Amino acid sequence: MSKYDYEFKKKVVEAYFQGEGGYRHLALQFGILGHGVVRIWVKQVAALGFDSLRKRARHAGYTIQFKLDVINY
Repeated sequence: MSKYDYEFKKKVVEAYFQGEGGYRHLALQFGILGHGVVRIWVKQVAALGFDSLRKRARHAGYTIQFKLDVINY
């Protein structure tokens, strides 16, 4: 589970893009411990869009049968 959810991250990044403050100011305003986190979110959204802030689904792993099939192949 991530510390900050998508909506919170989006709100912080939108505040930055609207010119409400710099990285440090927004980190203090929203109660984020490090301003580097805000910087990373802003750069990520600028490069990849807001959907990049969403948590990615993890791969559940491979079944034993699949692994054996690969070895036998």
